[in-house]
Amino acid sequence: MDTINTRFQLLVHDNQATWHFADADQYHSPQDIDDRVEDYAQALRRQGLKAQDTVGLVLNNGLDMVSCLLACWRLNLVAIPLRTKAGKYLNYAEFLQGCDRTCHFKLVLCDASISQQDIQQWRAQTGLAIFPQAEFATPHTLPVITPATPRLEDMAIIQFSSGSTGFPKGVIVTHGMIINQLKHIVAAHRATIRHTACWTPMHHDMGLFTGVLLPVFAGNDHTVATPEFYMRNPARWFRMLADSGVDLTFSTNSAMVAALRTVKRLYSGETVNLSRLHLYLSAEKVSPVVLARIHDRFGPLGLGPAQVHSAYGMAENSLGASISGPGELQTLCVQIDPQGKVHLAEAGSDTPTIELVSAGVANAHHRITIRDDQDQPLGELELGEISLESDCLTPGYLNMPHATEARLQGARLRTGDLGFLHQQQLYFYSRKDDLIIVGGRNIVPDDVEETVEGLAFVRASGSALLCIENDNTGLMELHLVLEGDANVAQAESLHRRETLMKVVLDHHDVVLNQCHFCARGTIEKTSSGKKRRSVIRRRLLDRQIDLIA
Repeated sequence: MDTINTRFQLLVHDNQATWHFADADQYHSPQDIDDRVEDYAQALRRQGLKAQDTVGLVLNNGLDMVSCLLACWRLNLVAIPLRTKAGKYLNYAEFLQGCDRTCHFKLVLCDASISQQDIQQWRAQTGLAIFPQAEFATPHTLPVITPATPRLEDMAIIQFSSGSTGFPKGVIVTHGMIINQLKHIVAAHRATIRHTACWTPMHHDMGLFTGVLLPVFAGNDHTVATPEFYMRNPARWFRMLADSGVDLTFSTNSAMVAALRTVKRLYSGETVNLSRLHLYLSAEKVSPVVLARIHDRFGPLGLGPAQVHSAYGMAENSLGASISGPGELQTLCVQIDPQGKVHLAEAGSDTPTIELVSAGVANAHHRITIRDDQDQPLGELELGEISLESDCLTPGYLNMPHATEARLQGARLRTGDLGFLHQQQLYFYSRKDDLIIVGGRNIVPDDVEETVEGLAFVRASGSALLCIENDNTGLMELHLVLEGDANVAQAESLHRRETLMKVVLDHHDVVLNQCHFCARGTIEKTSSGKKRRSVIRRRLLDRQIDLIA
């Protein structure tokens, strides 16, 4: 049976690929990685773990994360990649306890960057067997472990969903799902994969598949970096992709916004040629404005419009469900009436329109339908909930039968996303939970936030649009929360509020009722970069947000 274990054995046998770990600027052969995998496998076996036991991995992108994942699968253990300690509102011990209620960890491995003091505190609060990575694996002296042969239905990963609307759920990802998804990724790319690169966090499904599983499955050269490496200097990342001849990488809409600010550094000096690169945008809604700026800023570096692709997916489908085809990404200008009918509009029309970027067509062995609130199928150009059937679909959420029953109808997933179909192309509109309805109008927070984040004094991904009921009038009002600067004078602060209200009114024909400036780190995000608006809203109402007067 084809598994990630057998694919890794082929990679080690050929020993032709090279993995570059950019943060440490180290290069490793598959045999080097296999030696480290064996160290971890021996250490896990010494702990008495058995097939399908659960192992939490609080590790950043790097050699140890890759090796621990492969060691777990070598023993047919269930790997549970977890976000590393981050966020001003995240009590990590409570987060671990919540995950443990779902997964029942046998042990947890922690990144070298996590202090001994934190580990001791987590042990005391959770009662879990938590090990610092540096003390766990020692060079193996026992006979080499023969890789297990898992069944297709055996759990390989518990992938915690992004948690944009509450505590994340543990999505079961089986070995069969992984292999099916990898086949779809390779087939959809339609070209030989020679060199991939990944910086997105491996505790998220996109980073896990593109950072570990895809290069093992395809047997290609690979470059790995941490999210911090990318965010410190996105221009450096793209220069490295050009120098290494990378032909496939994934990113997000918000991460590309950060890159747009620095990419002009690459115009002078040595030639940076990205003509081999194919860039896939996924994990969040793709903005047509950002897409146009990517074409404008990256075009001089050789990244043509036909080399930028979009994809739509979720953890419950072990990553991708649709992907854009050859040629330039399609966009569509539409008007959506209160009944959910989608009307095509001409670009530049006098009436307010919404421009959306295509998320492509359904992958092979996938069926995407749009359904109404009664779960009945809708026709083309009708807005509704996106439903999905595929050979990559999860059997459910671990130890959460009610959540499984609510989202999975037989072999069909109700995604909780709103969208529509046009000429077989999927257009993602909004999360159902994020959509705001005021005065009978649908308002997508992403669109308003993108407008305000275009202002010089608003940080990228530093705003959140919320809908809150006025206790006195009973009317729903729009509140904008922004990360601000405490040193701004009162007159400038008032000017900024007036500017925000005017810009939103001019561009979206809606009135902001209140603007709240707050401390940095307030706009909390999920592991995939989505804003946790429901969590931010609850904190605002409970007066748990540090507001700037």
